[in-house]
Amino acid sequence: MKILIVEDEPLAANNLIRQIQALGSQYQILGVADTIRKAIRMLKENEPDLLFLDIQLSDGLSFDIFRQYPVQCPIIFTTAFDEFAIQAFEHNSVAYLLKPITKEKVAEAFSKLEKMKVVLSPKIYPLLFAELSKKVSSSSFKRNFLVKKGSKLIPLTSNQIAYFIAEDKCVFIITMDDQRYLCNYTLQKLESLLNPNDFFRISRQYLVNRRSISSLEPYSKGQVSASLLSTKEKIVVSRQQTILLKEWLQE
Repeated sequence: MKILIVEDEPLAANNLIRQIQALGSQYQILGVADTIRKAIRMLKENEPDLLFLDIQLSDGLSFDIFRQYPVQCPIIFTTAFDEFAIQAFEHNSVAYLLKPITKEKVAEAFSKLEKMKVVLSPKIYPLLFAELSKKVSSSSFKRNFLVKKGSKLIPLTSNQIAYFIAEDKCVFIITMDDQRYLCNYTLQKLESLLNPNDFFRISRQYLVNRRSISSLEPYSKGQVSASLLSTKEKIVVSRQQTILLKEWLQE
């Protein structure tokens, strides 16, 4: 069994490796990723059979990985905080282990995984343990909006939307033809509803459609400014988001 570990604490990572190796040579450790970015890269380069995933990483919550890469192997979540338990099980989780992690806890999680394998056929198994079924199918992403203009209700599709912008505690839809409508969702909620292949959160204020980005220009120290089709304004993107944005635009 090929295992990838996502953990940003060296001591915790080394401890987990020891506990896994103590259970037998059939478990192969592919490596350790200590950031979201590195985890995504290693997932793309390898095909692990199992993922040990720490929830709190130095660059954010590991749940962000699922927004950027379709993880299709079972996951054993590890953390020192039980507040994330419910959110963890929304993904393809086999177990949820609280630190410190012992050999007994790992063995119990492996036993649970094997029992699941017996019940599931090989064809069904990857789909069941990918993300929630609603996230596996692209048809489940929100594609249609109904917005108000005066006394009228106007239907919009996600393809018509250039970007969403948060202003004055409200969120607005800006269409490709530069029309502006009030939206009833927060940007955070929209991130979970929209197809991540089509929309990207380039800043706290903007969630943009891939088709609306006309160009990126160097700004300062690894940052870029993004030009959108429906606005003359150039949006400054943080250094961290610049890296993710460039990768997203090339996918």
